[in-house]
Amino acid sequence: MDFWSTLWDTFTNPSNNIYPDEPANARGASSLLCIDVFFHIVRNTNGTDAFLPPNLDDVVSNLNEFYSPHNIVINNLGSDFIDDTNFLTLFNGEQDALFDRNQRTDAINFYITNSLWGTVVGVADDIPSTSLVIREDWVLTSISAHEFGHCLNLYHTFQGSSFAPNTTCAEAIMDLIAILVEI
Repeated sequence: MDFWSTLWDTFTNPSNNIYPDEPANARGASSLLCIDVFFHIVRNTNGTDAFLPPNLDDVVSNLNEFYSPHNIVINNLGSDFIDDTNFLTLFNGEQDALFDRNQRTDAINFYITNSLWGTVVGVADDIPSTSLVIREDWVLTSISAHEFGHCLNLYHTFQGSSFAPNTTCAEAIMDLIAILVEI
């Protein structure tokens, strides 16, 4: 079974829950799940920076801080630039065209751009998916871990319940981040 088939099975088989109530070590888990991430930084068409790119090692460190208690390790596979000013400011729906640019099949594609529509600061392509985009000034916040979680097939725990995202009842980090963004 190839890497993505194994990963998909992990996220779609309920017996392979990667978001338990207790740390992985407490469950007796002994093996790590390594997930590669590849960063795509949007720049001006002429190749100049439109914003100061974040330190990608810091982004990976933040992701690992969140996911390592669950025996998930994030590995930086590398980065590239997308020199296209049209992708610096995305409006709702335009992220799909960005996700088609430089798409890697061996990693989760983490796109960094200048701004998104409305008050949106990050979005995953789907749940699950292999692509997400974050506004550059939010990359080093918990929003990255939140959207990355959607790529890993993690929903808000209030989805399908009577709780709304703006309630004060947070059952998991995915809920808490959604609540904080609403405030």
